[in-house]
Amino acid sequence: MHAWQATLMIVAAGALGGVVSAFLSEDRGFALPRTVPIDGSTVLRPGFVGHVLVGGVASFISWGLYGPGTDLVLLGNAPASAGGTGMTAGAVAGAMGVGVGGAKFLSTYVDKKLLRATASVAAGKSADPEAAGHLGAAEPTAALAIARDMAA
Repeated sequence: MHAWQATLMIVAAGALGGVVSAFLSEDRGFALPRTVPIDGSTVLRPGFVGHVLVGGVASFISWGLYGPGTDLVLLGNAPASAGGTGMTAGAVAGAMGVGVGGAKFLSTYVDKKLLRATASVAAGKSADPEAAGHLGAAEPTAALAIARDMAA
């Protein structure tokens, strides 16, 4: 099996896991990517496509760092450890892992921004015990929508 075939199989398996993840997410299914307006700016919700991409990337990272593909040369002729200039699956997977960690940081930052906007909108509205109950259990995007629908 060639390196590209093994890589493709691993990424495809992870993408399939992303399909399952999409059903467990806030959107509950095959929601397409969309933007959510927030006080003059927008936030991208990646939807189903994002889950499939993250699943593929995560599976490659796991395989490249901890599986039999660690020393498999994906680019070049020989791994750097053997004096070559080749890029191993382990090196690429490590770089992707850093990228995923950075993206998660950004995602958390965006959710924080959504929740701050929700608090700001809700603070300007009249008390609504029913909405308050829904806000406590809602995902950040849904919480903002609930707060916007509250009576002034």
